[in-house]
Amino acid sequence: MEEKSVSVYFSGNNGFHIAVFDKSFCPLGPEARSDISNYITGTGLLTETIGVRKGSADSRGNFLIRFPRSGLSYGWRKVIAGKLGINQSSAIKLNHVVQRAGGYEGFKSELGKMAKTLGARIDPQVTMDVHRIFRMPGTINSKSGLTKMRCHDLESFEPLNDSCLLGRREEEVKVKGSLQLNFRLNGESFRVRENILKLPLFAAVYLICKGLAKGTN
Repeated sequence: MEEKSVSVYFSGNNGFHIAVFDKSFCPLGPEARSDISNYITGTGLLTETIGVRKGSADSRGNFLIRFPRSGLSYGWRKVIAGKLGINQSSAIKLNHVVQRAGGYEGFKSELGKMAKTLGARIDPQVTMDVHRIFRMPGTINSKSGLTKMRCHDLESFEPLNDSCLLGRREEEVKVKGSLQLNFRLNGESFRVRENILKLPLFAAVYLICKGLAKGTN
């Protein structure tokens, strides 16, 4: 798969959609997609990945160090090796790391914690569900009033600015209860201190979608 086959979209509310346009992925069913999800999140990462194997009952700490022949230079092997500060010639250092963790079972538990911290946070159900219909780019998300947009430069993309495409005509809204809040949207700052107030359309819709206000008409 080439990098140009991957596109990133802001969902219009919480999170981003990673779309892979590659024919080789089209036949994948829920089980294969679940495997991909587990790999991305680091779920079920095996200690053998980094070279720690379960030893015999009489082995010290009940483990053996045997690095994979293909090395530690890619994927989760590279990530964990970097975290532990080891390489293919660091058998003694890894042995000490596992010993300090309490042996095989202790290291297995620590590896799970590392994977949880270092893995990507995704929605597994969304990834696995082959029947889910995704929001089309350019449509407005009903939970925020913001637009699903492609991110050509993820580092510089500002969701609360770049995806706020509704107009600026003023609309009157009634804020629920005695709510007071500050928020920033489309490059502007807002202070809500009144029960009924006029806001630009994009800000009014945002509050309504978030369940914080309602229209007066």
